[in-house]
Amino acid sequence: MVGQALGRTDEADELAAEVEQAFADAAAEHPEFEGTEVAVGAYTSEGFGAYVSGDARVAFMEQLGFENKQAIEDLATENFFVPVSEEQLGLLDAELTVVFPIFVESSEFTGNPLWQALPSVQEGRAVVLDDLTVLNAFSSASAPGLLYAIDATVPMFADALGG
Repeated sequence: MVGQALGRTDEADELAAEVEQAFADAAAEHPEFEGTEVAVGAYTSEGFGAYVSGDARVAFMEQLGFENKQAIEDLATENFFVPVSEEQLGLLDAELTVVFPIFVESSEFTGNPLWQALPSVQEGRAVVLDDLTVLNAFSSASAPGLLYAIDATVPMFADALGG
């Protein structure tokens, strides 16, 4: 749409193809991502939440081959984000858990005993995106942001999965 608005559809198409290829290359380099269950969440001043299909962050993970956790999908409404109470925190436990802070410090949840008790956290399969540049790129859904986020996060995800 931006390319059309600027009268630069050819450049926009090239950039879209570059992003698509970057995802394909990353997925091919990490076959362990294919079909791996992921939970993508956030922590705000109001507590935890999880993202569902239709959100750019879940789409990012799906383009790498991950599958959003079904128990989270089952809670989906018309919103892209579902609240997760501390009693439900097990919803964020998955083969790979990716969580980031929004307008709070990550230490506000990483020190929480309930967070620390999640098997994915205890086993090193949790990634906390607390670098603001990486987080903004991961959440951006813009071509430059996505390209940056692929380079920055894929190694973190691979390390968490033991790759």
